Amino acid sequence: MRDLAARRLARLGEASHRLAAVAAVIRRPFDFTLLREAAGLSNDETAARVDELIRRGVLGVSGEKLDFTHDRLREVAYEEIVPPLRPALHAAVARALAQRSGDDETLALNLAFHHRGMGAWQEAADGFQRAGRRALARAAFRTAAADLEQALTMLERLPETPARMAQGVDLRLDLRQALVPLHDATRIRTVRAEAEAIAARVGDRRRGAWVTAYRAYALMIAGDPARAEESARRAAEIGQSGPDDRLVVYAEHCLAFVAYASGDFRGAVALARPHVRRRERSRRRRSPSARGSTTGSASSSPPARWPPSPCSSTTPRPRARRPSARSRSAATATSPSRRPPSPPRSVSRRRGSGGSTRDSRSWNGRPPTRRRRRSRTLSPIA
Repeated sequence: MRDLAARRLARLGEASHRLAAVAAVIRRPFDFTLLREAAGLSNDETAARVDELIRRGVLGVSGEKLDFTHDRLREVAYEEIVPPLRPALHAAVARALAQRSGDDETLALNLAFHHRGMGAWQEAADGFQRAGRRALARAAFRTAAADLEQALTMLERLPETPARMAQGVDLRLDLRQALVPLHDATRIRTVRAEAEAIAARVGDRRRGAWVTAYRAYALMIAGDPARAEESARRAAEIGQSGPDDRLVVYAEHCLAFVAYASGDFRGAVALARPHVRRRERSRRRRSPSARGSTTGSASSSPPARWPPSPCSSTTPRPRARRPSARSRSAATATSPSRRPPSPPRSVSRRRGSGGSTRDSRSWNGRPPTRRRRRSRTLSPIA
């Protein structure tokens, strides 16, 4: 398969072969404009060479985009590029992509890939971090973890500065967020320890407090409420002196869970209620009714329910009329899908042990079964 792909590429002209190399550097399905801008050619020259590539079976049309007809053709075309020329081609593609409008995850990932190919490690780390955060926002945790790991790898190639060390802490905290749903406990502990050590070296109290809050969450899950409460209170104090509202909310959320697990339900409610009310107020301000009000202040009355409850109405509801015996018999006769009436139950009088009588009712002629009383003897705890 590899020899077949090499022979097909060898039949191309020199100009078309160079354009195939640029297409191999782009790597993904691309449009005509991106290929023209990356190759630095005019519309006519690019159209003529693309036509030859399509006729030779190297490129194919997929909707409105172009792509290689086989992945092996792309691999062989990329390997035939002289290694010193690859960074220049990656730089040309990165410049063409940078002119595109938009800030989506795919564009950030493509830019990061080409920045890595041209050796721009800082730009590559920033691009992989943006792509990882966007993947984290859409709950693609495995993709986010892979992108953030790439960002850490790019950042390790650069010399250590306070700004890059702070970025390393942020990357590890984002990576921890992506690893929690994946249940990778070993990697979570490693990342948290690295972030704590770097934050201590830089002297960043706020980032160190976030690491402490995440440790409180881990201790709470592990069943150590005393140490979890200590870590959460320390993080909340640093957040209040910062100030960092998000950190305070997260730390007090952990404290509420610790209080709930310890049986202090009143304390848990007291910790969680202010944040719930603040959340309701912000949601009410963002609602269309609040934005359309002319007074600019929230109403003191509770929000209306929709649909309105029938019990909240002050108008008396009309009493439903009970159907007569004639209408019930007519409905039973005209609807064949109705279940036939069950036979009448038999009622007998049974005398109890104390001399009193009680009803013994049986359905369909069957006597009722007596339930055996279970022993309430407690079994010993091992």
